[in-house]
Amino acid sequence: MKRTLFYCNHIVIICISSLLFFSCKQEDAGLPADYEVAVAWADMANHITKTTPSNTPTFASRCFGYIGLTMYESIVYGFTEYQSVASTLNGLDSMPLPDTSITYNWILSLNAAEAEIIRNIYIQTSDENKKQIDSLENHFEQLFKKQNSSEKDLKGSIVFGKKIAQRIFEWSQSDGGHRAY
Repeated sequence: MKRTLFYCNHIVIICISSLLFFSCKQEDAGLPADYEVAVAWADMANHITKTTPSNTPTFASRCFGYIGLTMYESIVYGFTEYQSVASTLNGLDSMPLPDTSITYNWILSLNAAEAEIIRNIYIQTSDENKKQIDSLENHFEQLFKKQNSSEKDLKGSIVFGKKIAQRIFEWSQSDGGHRAY
């Protein structure tokens, strides 16, 4: 598990760095930069960790690893210079693959994935925290849905992100630390 957490922490850094340095220019000046969405979700993960009852440092570290891995895997196919790390992690043999008929909005994928994994990992968090997760997800979803994308592409991006999060959450249940808060 130490090796997995080591790799997951590095994945978080790579993911945020990728979004920061390789993000596409936004068409609408009113949209946040891609990296700002990733940072907002990292801030949300920190907030949820600090304010969730029955949380331990070990459980929080585990959660950050899975949250970071989800962030990375939800956008990795949008960058040709990167590849999924799923096959290098014990027991996580495969991940959902993007549908080639969809032009993905990778920020919507990340947004949906982060909301889904945080909800699942921190099931014991307060109703107020759950509302904050929903609010952040809806905020970015509404902002980025205004881009000139087809409904199929928008929905596909969101569904893909949720599938990534669900697959990682399923895998997380096999590490012996599931619900160990």
